[in-house]
Amino acid sequence: MAGRHGGKRVGSGRKPGVLAHNLATLLEAGADTRATLREAGCDPRAFLARVMNQRNLPIDKRMRAAEILMPFILPKLSASAVVSQRVEGNDPAAIIRAINDRIARVSSPPTIEASPVLESAGA
Repeated sequence: MAGRHGGKRVGSGRKPGVLAHNLATLLEAGADTRATLREAGCDPRAFLARVMNQRNLPIDKRMRAAEILMPFILPKLSASAVVSQRVEGNDPAAIIRAINDRIARVSSPPTIEASPVLESAGA
């Protein structure tokens, strides 16, 4: 079986210039599409908003448009914090107090008051 798999073989692999040619073609096509959208006064977000709001389309299509559009309209709610609390020495009672304090803070996090802001598709 040795010598039958792997290694360099004559005629195998990508031919020189093929990827670069296809990439250039794709980039040109993308530039043409963007120019066409700009000339028509349309951008992808507005298009997706129109698709999402068309009641005559199937709900799965409208939901997919909303799913794609959502990260551009609403920010992701996230919070992170680095907490550095040191307990000096080896006092077990101090360590237990620090752990209980941390558990109390984590179990009742502050709430974020927010209400959705809806923008019209034409804006």
